Amino acid sequence: MNIGNKVGAFAVALLSAIVLSSQTWGAEFYVDSLAAPGGVGLLSTPFKSIQEGLNVLKPGDTLYVRGDTIGPGRIYSETPMFPLSGVNGSPINVRSFPGEKVIVSTAETIILNRDFLVIKGLIFDHQKAEIDAIRWSGNNVSLSECEIRNGSRDGIDVSARARDVTISNCVIHDFIWTNTTRRDAHCIVANPGVIGVRITGSTIYNCSGDGIHLFANDSTAMSSYVTDVVIQNNTIYSTLGANSENGLDFKGCVDVTVKENDIYGFTHDKAVVVQKGAKDLRLVGNRIHDSARGVEFRWEAGNFQHNITVIRNVFFNITGEYALKFDGVFKAKVVNNTFHNNVGNSIRVESKGIMGGIIRNNLIHLSRPPRVSGRLAADYSHNGWFRSSAGSLASSQDTVGADPLFLNALAKDFRLASTSPAIDRGIPVGIPYQGVAPDLGAFERTRTAHQ
Repeated sequence: MNIGNKVGAFAVALLSAIVLSSQTWGAEFYVDSLAAPGGVGLLSTPFKSIQEGLNVLKPGDTLYVRGDTIGPGRIYSETPMFPLSGVNGSPINVRSFPGEKVIVSTAETIILNRDFLVIKGLIFDHQKAEIDAIRWSGNNVSLSECEIRNGSRDGIDVSARARDVTISNCVIHDFIWTNTTRRDAHCIVANPGVIGVRITGSTIYNCSGDGIHLFANDSTAMSSYVTDVVIQNNTIYSTLGANSENGLDFKGCVDVTVKENDIYGFTHDKAVVVQKGAKDLRLVGNRIHDSARGVEFRWEAGNFQHNITVIRNVFFNITGEYALKFDGVFKAKVVNNTFHNNVGNSIRVESKGIMGGIIRNNLIHLSRPPRVSGRLAADYSHNGWFRSSAGSLASSQDTVGADPLFLNALAKDFRLASTSPAIDRGIPVGIPYQGVAPDLGAFERTRTAHQ
């Protein structure tokens, strides 16, 4: 190396050292319930309780909780409280020690009322207590890779003050109201005033109320509706039969995306219901199946719904009245959905119905005809009806046949075979497609270079 290169390397190293020295690095603390009392939070002399660790945390610090590497997990019988908030860029972090299982077991409500918290890898067992497991009012709080279970009220109740709520890769289950006259124990509920909710990659099941509930009452102003919500890539289901309500229940919401979820098993109610008011809601790429009813959009108490988009969803094995229902929606876009083996109506339009929008490029197979008993002011055409009648939605531009040629409907693979009569039979509706025209249904067949 010549002198010039050595000087340059030294300058880069010196600059890097100056930059690194200007950053504030958080401290790491440790908790181990098997440790002797009087620890100072070091790995060698850890605190004995989680609360001891929380009491010393400052913004940017991390508390590691020791657990067990085998078996159900190490139990900490306490109700942790956060004395301080983190700050933007330096949250307070609490997580299980890598590779170890930790169970926080309490019959009291855990209060998340501080801001900028990151909680990862803990199991919260609520001992079937008849109060909410977690009440969440802090801003910029994240739960990831956690399990929340076994209560008789709500699993997570998010209050109006909360902003930027993140629940990712969690398992939330078995919140069951013990009073047989009520069922409203929800896995997750967000109340009016909440802004910014992200629920992704989680498994949510067996709550006697709803899987996810966005609450409002008849008098809640739209300006207070839960706003800016993404519910994506979750599995939401029930095996409770009549002791369960809906997968998703939205009673007032604005700017909501429900995407790529698997929602099923609601055998006495609906997979998804949107009631009262809603605005700018997108239902995209979901699998909605094996439930009494599929998805309902319904006005209530003078509150109508606006700008509802239903794209590339699959509705199958719906055993009750309808797969998709509209009653009181201004501007609905219903395109490129697949309906298969539904006992009830594929699409139902009642009472106030649909006031503006389109119904196109949908593929309906082995389902009862649509039922239109309410107002329908929407353009409908280029749908495919296979062993299903178009009824009131018939158009001369539709495709009619016996078999759409799914790749494997028995295995719930509703992609189109290369010889499917549904290929290139749609009309452009503003979403990407290949070939000379869009395919019908939820899945656009991928062409190879020689097709």
